[in-house]
Amino acid sequence: MPATLFAACLARLGLSQPEAARLLGWSVQSVKDRCVGRSRVPDGVWAELRAIEAPIVERSDTLASVLEQGTEAAGSAPEWIDTVVDDHAGLMGLADFLLTNDVLPGDIQVGIVR
Repeated sequence: MPATLFAACLARLGLSQPEAARLLGWSVQSVKDRCVGRSRVPDGVWAELRAIEAPIVERSDTLASVLEQGTEAAGSAPEWIDTVVDDHAGLMGLADFLLTNDVLPGDIQVGIVR
């Protein structure tokens, strides 16, 4: 269980402490200190974390919409979603979608249709 709100936010975003350090331009030790409450989280960091989460939510909503449209049109979930998922936000959005909907990873494939 995360010790602080900051640690919980990193966990929600799927960021390890080294990944968070890289994204925020901090040392890993600075991230660790904030995760356990030894150091205060600067106010601007919350906006940065929200900015990281925004494309994740957007991608998840897009995937949900595509799946819903495909299900309505075809009567079942589409087999292929023509989307490039080569970034953290895309992968997290897909993970969120799979975890919050009754869909199995084998039911869809994500990538470029060739």
